Amino acid sequence: METKSVKIDTLTHYENNARRGNVEVLADSLRVHGQYRPIVVQKSTNSILAGNHLVEAAKTLGWENVDVVFVDVDDEAARKIVLVDNRSAELGEFDKEALIELLSELGSLDGTGYVLEDLDDLFVDIEEAENETMSEEDRFTVPLADDNVTERKSIAQLAEEYAGRTVRNIQLEYENKTFVWVVEKLAAARGSLGLENNSQLIVRLLEKELNESAP
Repeated sequence: METKSVKIDTLTHYENNARRGNVEVLADSLRVHGQYRPIVVQKSTNSILAGNHLVEAAKTLGWENVDVVFVDVDDEAARKIVLVDNRSAELGEFDKEALIELLSELGSLDGTGYVLEDLDDLFVDIEEAENETMSEEDRFTVPLADDNVTERKSIAQLAEEYAGRTVRNIQLEYENKTFVWVVEKLAAARGSLGLENNSQLIVRLLEKELNESAP
């Protein structure tokens, strides 16, 4: 499929899209990673079949163009594409241990859609699940090492590594209109001060306001 860059204002949102996405998380992803997959659009109507909320997020960041792939389908097929795109995401499941390992290895959760509280919840969920399925004897049994098997970190090890991380995230929540304003002003302030990210900007502003240096 050919990907094209098109003006956002030429696209229309799918009228009966039942899915409600998190625009703030998507905007954060676009800010950190850019657009890494195209929007799916019905060729005959310019209606967005997959990526409605991603387009909304792009608008909050002031984007004028997005990458799109056009599909030449009739209205019934378009409706089915919208439904299966939403339904497949809903039916998907996580391997929570693998997810914890991926998140724990990151230096920052910025742009992932996760915050530290989510990691806490994942650790609790897995520990509860393990306690429900293991006997009391098994809970206190340490398996023998096998030289031919690659070591898999235990939940306890991951939790210890997570607790020892030197980087932490702060999540800020705003109403949509305020969020748009904050994103714009943060970008302007970063540019005027020559800073790379919002973390540096917040520290700089606090240092100036409180007249002290950050540790």
